[in-house]
Amino acid sequence: MNMDTIYHKRRPDATRNIQEEFNLKNTTVYGGYNLIADFIKAKGLEAILGKCVGIKKADWCTYEFSFILRCLIDGYILGMERTKHFEALEEENLIKEKLGVKKLPDYTTLNKDLKRFKDEGDIEGLKASGMRLIRGSDVHTSAGSVEFMRGIDKKMGQIVKRYKKLKRRGKVLARFDEGFDSEENYKEAEELGWGYVGKVRCFNPLKLNIFGIKRWRKVGGSSRDIEVASITYKAGRWSKGRRVVIIRWQDDGGTQGSFFDELNYNYAAFVTNLNWAEEDIYGFYNNRGTVENRIKEAKYGFGIDKIPTDEFYANYAALQLKMIAYNLVSLFQAEVMDMGTLRMSIRSIRKMFINIAGKLIKRGRQRILKLAEDYIYKDRHLKMREQLASI
Repeated sequence: MNMDTIYHKRRPDATRNIQEEFNLKNTTVYGGYNLIADFIKAKGLEAILGKCVGIKKADWCTYEFSFILRCLIDGYILGMERTKHFEALEEENLIKEKLGVKKLPDYTTLNKDLKRFKDEGDIEGLKASGMRLIRGSDVHTSAGSVEFMRGIDKKMGQIVKRYKKLKRRGKVLARFDEGFDSEENYKEAEELGWGYVGKVRCFNPLKLNIFGIKRWRKVGGSSRDIEVASITYKAGRWSKGRRVVIIRWQDDGGTQGSFFDELNYNYAAFVTNLNWAEEDIYGFYNNRGTVENRIKEAKYGFGIDKIPTDEFYANYAALQLKMIAYNLVSLFQAEVMDMGTLRMSIRSIRKMFINIAGKLIKRGRQRILKLAEDYIYKDRHLKMREQLASI
């Protein structure tokens, strides 16, 4: 008996014909914007922009300048990287209803208004706005600034004293990113008596040396299992051979590792003059600052590398607005999503919590946003709504 005829009744490539009609009204693809907009309102963004940015538009203009800036920030949060992309938002029903306008500014207006920024003084208003949002106050004050400066001066003095003491004890340690992989840096660190760990690229002939490693030591207990080994290696421009620690691992889910490894391993290599265990070298390097990850998030999540105009200060203003959008999302994660120091990428937030199909209806005088009954993150959305109400 052919069991396929009993259990597998669906024919390959069998899809039903479903007609399409473009007559659904009052819809949105940004259902999660309702929550984001309420958070932005709680932060008083438009009021802060109005107070800090000195640029004003004529009284007869349709939109105030602070509203234009608010629209740009909202758009950057929603994923509009260039001003031309804002064309997709001009008739967005939920955003129009939420902001109380019949039509959102078209992208040409946004582009022209960005060009109202003409000098450093104009940009300072945006910087001040961003600082007030982070500080949690819409009152401009310099109270405490002198004490702050004195505190910094005292702290720097303590740091210098501690550095001198550590240097005498031979405990100064340095981390070098792969961009600082050079004989000059390593030689200088060695002459200063520093211990260092620097990341090096796995190019030829280092690859061949890695292939020659016969024994790897498996190390667990971290976020992933790794295998470690050490070799003595002399790169082409190095004056001598140095210890290089090799780390390799396999990602879960079958993601592709190195192109030159048929076993599908990922590799990382670190040059060092320390005699620590390989896993300690790896751990020390990975404890470096997170600024690179933040730049990457701003670049790929908010498009800070996209240049909207041909004018310097307009582009400078766009960058500042994108960073305000970035910081608003970070505050949203900390205060509403209750993630503490953890961070989720903006692309994941958009996919999970912002890009939600919905329909606007009116019930009496009340406006209601209807969302999918089987929305997979409904419980988390409701929890965020409760958290926002407590702010």
